[in-house]
Amino acid sequence: MKKVSTPRRVASTTVCLCTFVLSSSATLAVCPFGAFDGGVADATSDVLLLRRYALNISDASLLANTRYAKIAGLTAAQITSTIDNASCAIDVNGDNQIDEVDIAIVARYLAGFRGGALTDGLNLGAGARPTSIAVQSYLAAGCIVNTVPVLFAPLPGPATTRSTSHDVLGTP
Repeated sequence: MKKVSTPRRVASTTVCLCTFVLSSSATLAVCPFGAFDGGVADATSDVLLLRRYALNISDASLLANTRYAKIAGLTAAQITSTIDNASCAIDVNGDNQIDEVDIAIVARYLAGFRGGALTDGLNLGAGARPTSIAVQSYLAAGCIVNTVPVLFAPLPGPATTRSTSHDVLGTP
């Protein structure tokens, strides 16, 4: 019987913070689909790594037969942590999990596919980006995730207890 693996959930479904690489010429973000070692993206190794990550593989076999296996001192835990930090951006269709659909889109993107060819034949589901146009726009924008963490809660109590500029300045 074939073992079915549950897709990996993104790092956090309530607060999704991602790190983006900014280009030197503008403020365009770059989708974090590869080069998990700071090098140049390699579609073969990077897609294989993401596929294994999506299948919840996090031991040494995560890196096996990829360029990352040849980097002295690099561990599966380090790569898993790096991908965890970018998981909300890797969730291309926005359904809060990294699954086969996301990996297929990433593979096509790294192979140079653009436009409708990125999503042809894929069921994008009901996530935040359920259409080919939404996925293309997301990729074109650099995989910016619109989730912003709440850093400060509103002050407790009714609004009437707070000072206004009129109260401070003594004007009516």
